[in-house]
Amino acid sequence: MQIAREPEFRETSESRRALADLALQANIRAAVRADPATRDLSFAVESSAGKVRLCGIVTTREEWRNAERVVTAVPGVTALKNELRVTEEIRSPMGE
Repeated sequence: MQIAREPEFRETSESRRALADLALQANIRAAVRADPATRDLSFAVESSAGKVRLCGIVTTREEWRNAERVVTAVPGVTALKNELRVTEEIRSPMGE
């Protein structure tokens, strides 16, 4: 495979970091799906060098805590910014 020898296809430290971030995100998604308390949740996962950010909406504070518990237990997670919003805590602009 001659194309694999081209400079634009060579491995770099940047490409290794990007691959590590993608692998960590996949491991987090697998852990979330494997845990009965979080398997039905859906939220975005971003990572950079072990620092993880969760974004999205969950229904209860318990779901928020469970997501945090599962994610922080994944090997490679060094920090977590949990930006999940809890719908039962969100007030409408109409005061409802």
